[in-house]
Amino acid sequence: MHQSYVRPGSAAAAVPAIAATTGKYSSGEILVERIAAGDKLAMQVLFARHRTNIYRWLLRFVGNETVAEDLLSDVFLDVWRQAGRFEGRSAVTTWLLSIARFKALSARRGRTDAPLDETIEATVRLRRQRRGCSGEKAPE
Repeated sequence: MHQSYVRPGSAAAAVPAIAATTGKYSSGEILVERIAAGDKLAMQVLFARHRTNIYRWLLRFVGNETVAEDLLSDVFLDVWRQAGRFEGRSAVTTWLLSIARFKALSARRGRTDAPLDETIEATVRLRRQRRGCSGEKAPE
């Protein structure tokens, strides 16, 4: 028979206690409530439960592993800071995905490596020439 050891105070040790909670609140809502009270262990459990799905969603959205990892960290940092604002009007998963969506959209807007199409590039070049920024003479 296989026996496993669960370190007291670890995220794995907290899962049975949280799962045993009954009532009108989901375990996710209870986790967020505990996070709002500063419970680091609850944060570890929430992160362990949702990190893979949130990361995969972010990766599909932004198409870059490094950016997705950074955004994942930002999402859970916001959860830690803003857990007290969770109103329970949606599932915790929905709340997390809405934070991730906002972060991903913001990252997309701020991207500087997006390719310029020829029309935009020509317009920018022409404006620079007219202002004398390029050292070239503007066409007459």
